[in-house]
Amino acid sequence: MDGLSDNSYLSHGINAKIDKNCYSWAYSLTSAIGEVSKPSSRISYLGSGQAMEVKFIADNNVGKLARWLRLIGYDTLLFKQKDDGQMIKTALSEDRVILTKDTQFMKRRLVMNGKLKTILIKQDDPKLQVQEVLKTLNLNYHFKPFSLCLECNQALIARDKEEVQDLVPAHVFETQTQYTECPACHRIYWQGTHWQAMVKKLQDLQGGGGEKHTSS
Repeated sequence: MDGLSDNSYLSHGINAKIDKNCYSWAYSLTSAIGEVSKPSSRISYLGSGQAMEVKFIADNNVGKLARWLRLIGYDTLLFKQKDDGQMIKTALSEDRVILTKDTQFMKRRLVMNGKLKTILIKQDDPKLQVQEVLKTLNLNYHFKPFSLCLECNQALIARDKEEVQDLVPAHVFETQTQYTECPACHRIYWQGTHWQAMVKKLQDLQGGGGEKHTSS
């Protein structure tokens, strides 16, 4: 597990509508990331250059990595189709870095000649994958944390407390003052009790923390 599974503070007074549309950050990250997957890879490719507003497109074999990057604030599309050609077109047209564990993909001409910025992910644990990507591109672990929807990759919009009164559990409304909403899926986010724990998780990742990678 990714160490963020305690969402008991959401266990009271949540009906089906709220459970579907209202998330605290801890609940969202837990449900979005889930169990650690174990695909395999051996070779890495370090793309050249770096932009302050670097954007990514993640292959579906690193979907959990995409959600971690969104948590940090990096615009990260999740490509779920089978046609790699469409992923390439999107990456080129939107100037996105491709993240993948597919070693065959790295043999494409556009990757080999450097026109298609790509990182081949070696690690299996999503937390270690985050470290791998940010270290490769020398990126900030605290870029724009909690600014994107973990599900939709859309920039969150600040909402007044009164606007969400009927959309969040009563005890949340009584204790929280700051809320944001995804304009696409309309999930409501707030600074729940695990907010600081997740900030600490990012600090641990930046300091080299995380589960050690082992191979059988």
